[in-house]
Amino acid sequence: MDAYVVSSVFEGFPMGCLEAMAARVPIAATNVGGIPEMLEDGRAALLVEPKNPEALAEAARRLLEDRRFAASVAAEAREDLERKFSQRKMLDDTLGIYCEALREKRGYVGPVAGAPTADKPRALLTLPELRVGGVETHVIDLAVGLKEKGYIPLVVSFGGKLVEKLEAAGIEHVKMPVHVKSPIPIFKMVGPMRQIIEDRQIELVHAHSRVPAWICSLALRGSGSRRIPFVTTCHSTYSVHAGSRVMVGSDGMLAVSEYVRRHMLEHFSPNPDDIRTVHNGVSPDIYDESREEEIRNRYRAELGISPSSKVVGMVASLTPRKGYHHLVSASAAVLRENPDTVFLGVGGGPQLDELEKQARELGVSERFRFLGVRNDVRDLLCLFDIFTLASASEGLPYVILEAMCMKRAIVTTDVGGIPEALEHGNNGLLVKPGDVVQLAEGINTLLADEALAGKIAAAARQTVINSFTVSRMVDKTEEMYQKLLA
Repeated sequence: MDAYVVSSVFEGFPMGCLEAMAARVPIAATNVGGIPEMLEDGRAALLVEPKNPEALAEAARRLLEDRRFAASVAAEAREDLERKFSQRKMLDDTLGIYCEALREKRGYVGPVAGAPTADKPRALLTLPELRVGGVETHVIDLAVGLKEKGYIPLVVSFGGKLVEKLEAAGIEHVKMPVHVKSPIPIFKMVGPMRQIIEDRQIELVHAHSRVPAWICSLALRGSGSRRIPFVTTCHSTYSVHAGSRVMVGSDGMLAVSEYVRRHMLEHFSPNPDDIRTVHNGVSPDIYDESREEEIRNRYRAELGISPSSKVVGMVASLTPRKGYHHLVSASAAVLRENPDTVFLGVGGGPQLDELEKQARELGVSERFRFLGVRNDVRDLLCLFDIFTLASASEGLPYVILEAMCMKRAIVTTDVGGIPEALEHGNNGLLVKPGDVVQLAEGINTLLADEALAGKIAAAARQTVINSFTVSRMVDKTEEMYQKLLA
């Protein structure tokens, strides 16, 4: 068929539409029943009101005459089918209903022959807040990945704008003040957390920061006869004091880099077998090379950047630890050799006034712009010819992995877990933290040698595909879960 037409007055969820979507046949249909749930009008199909033959004829005529548009809606419909309406998803969702009913009747559901997702538990993931940051990205990606594997994740935090992203993925969020670093609020939250664990029949708890870890640890001590595994993830090198020891007091510990793992072993002396490294990961799909030129042109127009200018960008909070002041100093040396370069700083923080003053004093304020907090960081990365990070310390920053995945040439400091992802001269350039001269030389090297920059960028993306994907991160985390649940 060149077009598939549905003229129904009423429908449930027609299989014929799904089959047309699978066959990449463009669809014109009436806007009835479950059809608008599967087909978005104007993007994945053309929908018209029922009992309107003229409108239906016009929709069908457009699909037949505008073949480029018809191919586009057919492709979008096929993508929606694979993402939302596959047979595997239907079976998994139905199995989830079965397991839900069994849990209500019997409690925990053990393995079911031939159903690999039936034995996956209810997991509570907790972190202080759901604002912009690496820990937040990690927890959301982990929750989504676990849900896809058949787990029933519940996220507890004090909330933030990323709650919408979590709930859009169909994952429940409970708002609790688990972010206050003070003993009295911590103890006040123990009872409510214990109640959530009991009411939701939680079978595994995973904390991603010290305050939530203390609350969960104390709540689990009074959880009755049920033995509930407790997991912690160490996202950075925690300060060495008694408050941080809770991170190694769990049944299983994960560290986002070998650097963080060594720090925990050195300062808190857990059993080495109980703490594993699970690197952060990103989805290779965040980068669509076919859209890169369009995105770059859009941002150049928005920000008033000349097509001939090279763009060097950094994404980090404006705090001393992130080293923006070193990049501002380095920019003066870069601009002497490459005066048409534009520097962009993305992020918010208390150093903004100080950094803008530094840029003015160095005479680079016209070429170094601070854009504040942005929700479009991944698209912005397409604008950068070179991505840089000048931090004094890091765990394994998500923004580095995102820049690698987005095929950016990278100059960054050789700190924390960064050298576990980047090899100097291969997929990035590593410089000493605080060394402004080295930082400027690295940026100038890549600006002067486009072939080297391209080679480094391509190798960086391949490294992510090979070793730093979300699916790998979720799989490795699940290995710890299964070990403890067994």
